[in-house]
Amino acid sequence: MPSIRSLHQVRASRDSAKGLINISELSCFCVNCCHHMYDQCSNSTKTGGYTEWEMMREYRADAQENEENEQVSLQELVSVGQLVALYTDDDEEEYYMLKVEKSMETLRIDTTDSWGSLLPAGTPVFRGLYYNKTNSPFQYRLVNRKAVVPAASVVYICSEVTANNVIRITEETHLNVLECINEIKC
Repeated sequence: MPSIRSLHQVRASRDSAKGLINISELSCFCVNCCHHMYDQCSNSTKTGGYTEWEMMREYRADAQENEENEQVSLQELVSVGQLVALYTDDDEEEYYMLKVEKSMETLRIDTTDSWGSLLPAGTPVFRGLYYNKTNSPFQYRLVNRKAVVPAASVVYICSEVTANNVIRITEETHLNVLECINEIKC
């Protein structure tokens, strides 16, 4: 409502469900107004009475643009100590699991990890430890070999799983990871 700061009293109207309010430029605290009998106000000649006003929802085009600009990438949400699922083109694995040991960084030089993966300078990466699948469904065991992975390969943050030496994810988490991977492939 324009000039809202110049108003002294705003109250709900009987038709407030329709978006109507009553406004007054001066407040009144007579006995009748204090008992919500505004139509019997003893000072209406001094306060000017109430005017009914229709509330309008404000729509600003730039509000939506600001929200879009403030979106955070999945990689920026990853914290040290978390378990993340990684996209892979390995035919034998649907995805890899990694315990994140260092915050996202950008490589200054070409880097090769303990697994023989070469990543060029300028690549945003996470450093951590991989998990290998065990014979039990949805169970993984930590492998104590350093890994450096492109930050862009993170497809899912397993926030509901504590990154211990042996982890078990739920079938629901597994399906969520696969759904995220399918979105990338499409």
